Amino acid sequence: MSGVEVRSNKESDQVADDEIRLLIFKIMGVCFGADMEQIEEMVDFSQAQQEDWDIRNFTEAISFRDIEVEYKNPKVILIKDSEQDVGIIIDQPEDIININIKSIRLLPPLLESHKTVDAIWAAVFLDDELALLVDFYRLQSSLPKKEKQELLESFEDSKIE
Repeated sequence: MSGVEVRSNKESDQVADDEIRLLIFKIMGVCFGADMEQIEEMVDFSQAQQEDWDIRNFTEAISFRDIEVEYKNPKVILIKDSEQDVGIIIDQPEDIININIKSIRLLPPLLESHKTVDAIWAAVFLDDELALLVDFYRLQSSLPKKEKQELLESFEDSKIE
């Protein structure tokens, strides 16, 4: 669903006390979920370049090994409540869903001991697919800050279908 829009503080965005609202997105076929409470807005990469945001690349913290990441529908998420406006590049936003907190599963000890970043904290099954849950507040602190021009050049070098 490429028409996912993020708007803040709408009455229709209310969730029950036992639910969490997640933005579901994919990068290279890996499904991720992020708490909507941490997201101010989502814009196209080209629009984010015009903003005075500190833009960081999600894939610099979450390793895809030596695979070159190909972007199909890159977007930039503006993190809520950050000291400086921090935007994180993601790919393929699909949906915004409510899930019951009881359906969230902490990572098993084997995965927990091998993860490279604390930003991935749990997982949830969405139908027949596993989504890794990402804490954007933790993620932003683990991402290296780059100059805008350096980020733009590295992003242009990566493939966008």
